[in-house]
Amino acid sequence: MYWQVIQFGYPQFLAIMRNGKPFVIRKNGLHEPWYSVTHLRYDIAKLLFTDVDGRDYNYLQCDVELYELIVVTEFKFKCRKVWFDGKLCWRLPSDAKEFPKYLAFHLRYNQMYLMFSKLRMERLDLENPQVDDGEIERPVSLKRRVQNDNRIVNKAKKPRKNELIPVQNAIEPSIEEVDGGSTSLNIPRLEPIEQQSENCSIPQEMTLESSNLPNIVIRIELLGKNDRDILRLFQENWHKIILCNGYNSTSNNNIYRYKLDKKFLSKRFRRNCVRELIESIDFYREQKILVFGTPTKFSVYRLENNKWTEEHYVIPPIKLCRRGNSSGSATLSSDQYSIELTMVGGIHFVFRVKEGMKCVEVKFGDRPVWRNNNKNPNFIRTLVYSLTDGSMLVESNRFVKCTKVNNKWINESQKPWYLRHYAEDLGGLIPIYMDSVIQGNGQKFLLDYQNVEFDLVKYRENVIWRRNPGQSIPETVKCYFGYAIRLHLQFQHKFTYYVLKRDELTEEHYPIPPIRLLSEYEGNTRELSSEDYSVQLSVRGDVKIVYTLTNGVCTLVKYADRVIWSCRTGEEPLHVVYAIDSGRIEIIFEDKILLLYSKNPNSIVQTIEIPPELTLHKRNELGETVQLSPLEYRVQLCYKSGLRYTPNDDIICTELRHNGTVVWNYTEGEPQPLSFIYHLKNLRISVKLHYKPSLQYQLQHNQWILTTHNNN
Repeated sequence: MYWQVIQFGYPQFLAIMRNGKPFVIRKNGLHEPWYSVTHLRYDIAKLLFTDVDGRDYNYLQCDVELYELIVVTEFKFKCRKVWFDGKLCWRLPSDAKEFPKYLAFHLRYNQMYLMFSKLRMERLDLENPQVDDGEIERPVSLKRRVQNDNRIVNKAKKPRKNELIPVQNAIEPSIEEVDGGSTSLNIPRLEPIEQQSENCSIPQEMTLESSNLPNIVIRIELLGKNDRDILRLFQENWHKIILCNGYNSTSNNNIYRYKLDKKFLSKRFRRNCVRELIESIDFYREQKILVFGTPTKFSVYRLENNKWTEEHYVIPPIKLCRRGNSSGSATLSSDQYSIELTMVGGIHFVFRVKEGMKCVEVKFGDRPVWRNNNKNPNFIRTLVYSLTDGSMLVESNRFVKCTKVNNKWINESQKPWYLRHYAEDLGGLIPIYMDSVIQGNGQKFLLDYQNVEFDLVKYRENVIWRRNPGQSIPETVKCYFGYAIRLHLQFQHKFTYYVLKRDELTEEHYPIPPIRLLSEYEGNTRELSSEDYSVQLSVRGDVKIVYTLTNGVCTLVKYADRVIWSCRTGEEPLHVVYAIDSGRIEIIFEDKILLLYSKNPNSIVQTIEIPPELTLHKRNELGETVQLSPLEYRVQLCYKSGLRYTPNDDIICTELRHNGTVVWNYTEGEPQPLSFIYHLKNLRISVKLHYKPSLQYQLQHNQWILTTHNNN
């Protein structure tokens, strides 16, 4: 269904969707050029919608369609609030009898309306977009040849037969006042066109100023054509803006999707059509790939060396089921879910269950694959079927990966639970399963993001991180679960620290300092690679960046170009620790710590000895108690006179000894220690625990006595 905005005279407007957002150009007269006025329109990326459960959605999580000059955003949820640029601009009244169904954005008038049933509308009161002085009339009209009065006006070129100038007669949508200050919008609609449409283009002598918009908009006819003819049409018009009669189009990052609008088809066409209709087309412009979808299969065409290669994928016999009236299950009908083929992270089929469908079971043919617990109210939202290994990823309130082993389906839940990753695609979010997860001491998890692409990280329904255009993904993330959810996202040049407490999310950004770890050998110096050491964020006490040597041998440490340590005696550092606020640098060895301040170029290096009498122990595979090696824990300065001993995340420390005497030992079922603080001056030891007060031990009469529980 198309809504037509027909314009009298000038100015004329034209809009397309680029990367999911409207791009608007304007023409002031017959002999005037087209120029962009997008910067004078509201940015739909600043819109935020809140449902009745307090969940937030942006325009990417809604269905957005462009109908001539009206952008329509369809709500798939019960919208209670609308925000723009962080400000609340509409709230559902307490006595409201219905929720808005759409948001209509009229690009000509730069006005937004909430649309209810019976065509009732409410206009949103928004502030005008902020632009620089002079921008409103700047684009082409001020940059044209206006330096003198001898203006050159090109004669209008007569349109060819296959070109179409924007319509100049008919009526704009009329807006009428209704009771309560609301408005009603009467939108004329285009009737289905049965004959083939010719090119619909902007005349080529009319240039666009500094926009990457192609000069040609072409409308092609696909219905009734075979695959080869459709491929030829796309290949001939590769760098144009392609519109298809009878198909609604969306785009994102040079990927275009065309979905068949079956209301467009006449009864005669349905009756006489002998080919299987192509219901969807995905056009990957940069990759030169076209994907055709029919009710039974998807075909992938790749243009290589000016020749098309093809692959065909039959839709697998996956059944999505809901609970039946008895103890059995009932299969969802084809109109209760959708199927698409995606190229994100490989080739996958994506099954999306429509809202309101209580899907609880997945079958492959007639064999059960996964079923939701009867006591669990969460239902299946999305299923991703891998064409590489035949595995399935089921999304409900958590992710479950289903793999067939020895003719049996094995189900494995994603850990940590409720932490979910998604890739953005034209059809919506695609769940991504993380295979590389290491569970450490307690509720600690390390996720390695190498060779994984994703765009969104959520915990339950809270968005933790969203990838911006052009932004790289994190390299790793560390998760800590307790009274609050804490996540350390490591990027190439910084750490981002998120804390989620209830539904309140805070974030801090910490740049990685210019510390360089190098190795010298026979007069040659090389910088250590990321395989030689690891970098992590520590937020206990002062925020620190910790470098841990793993494989490499470090003989030189620099801060930017300043040498702060070089090896003279063959000793090798284990860690280098940088304090964000103070700029203090600790170079940690097995028996000592070197201390200096990066912010003071005249800082004198101090040496602090690590006392050998304090030792940490664990149980090995044979159950024997053995001492931790220096690489299994880290010693740092703590306060002014203490040292903090921190076991690695994958180490369970079971004993702490002082001169061979056991001071503390681990009791099965008790919280595992976070760290130990040794105060040398007063011979006091603090044992830091998860979720419990610290244990304080004092040396009295050559015996270590538990003195108190400290909340610090």
